[in-house]
Amino acid sequence: KKWNATIDGEELVLDTSVDTGGFISEEPFVPTLPIGTYTITVLDITTGLETTSEFEVTDTTRVELDPVTAPNDYNVTIEGWNFADVEGNTLTFVLYNTTDEWELDVNQMWDHDTDSTTDNVERDAKTNDDGNFTAYWYVLDEETLDLGEYTMNITDGNDLFAQVAFEVVEVHMDIYPLLTEYEPEDTVDFYVNSTFAFDLDIVITDPIGYEFEAVGCPKATAWVQVGDYWIVPYEAYFDLPSNAATGAWNWTAIDTIVSKEVANGTFTVGEIL
Repeated sequence: KKWNATIDGEELVLDTSVDTGGFISEEPFVPTLPIGTYTITVLDITTGLETTSEFEVTDTTRVELDPVTAPNDYNVTIEGWNFADVEGNTLTFVLYNTTDEWELDVNQMWDHDTDSTTDNVERDAKTNDDGNFTAYWYVLDEETLDLGEYTMNITDGNDLFAQVAFEVVEVHMDIYPLLTEYEPEDTVDFYVNSTFAFDLDIVITDPIGYEFEAVGCPKATAWVQVGDYWIVPYEAYFDLPSNAATGAWNWTAIDTIVSKEVANGTFTVGEIL
């Protein structure tokens, strides 16, 4: 003797044997459904008898991206809720548009033990026991993804899924020293303005090729949002030494997350007059 169950016509429990004594018991995962009230129908396949019950979905499987628009090579945070409440459930991330699709490498930092002094480790993104997750993804490079609109589909090992829109956009950036000429012991202040904040290093090299310790501008602490742009108001500076070599100095701005040069230039150090 077998039975099955549906929720508003969608399969919930496959054909399953009735226990001894006529009892049935299953704990299926509610499929991805919009918030609302649904009817669960339990059917005795042998006799055709059925019974129904109302069921309320109070929240749905969903995902958010931060940011929802970003340039190539940018680090995007992905958060998800209400997937199957299975600790370590696998997640598949697929990005697609009207012409192509890409399966994505999405990772998260995971506390793999109970030792609070041990660093977390990186792993493929998985859910916690509440069916939620936080992960990150680096937007594919410009040779792979063109500017434009995409959809990301996220599916867990129990076929619960969510979709979210994403757009690849250009980054608008200005980085340069405020002056073109300096003297030894001067401070070289850099103007940094970008539509997206990132972990920035400014590497400075003197005329004889000596490379100084990079000027670090971490995304988390150095950048401040002003309107639609991000700036580095305090930390993008370099103090020239008293014995600074005269001539043309080179500087290179690097996105340290993806080790990518984003700007470069020169300034001149002259003799103290």
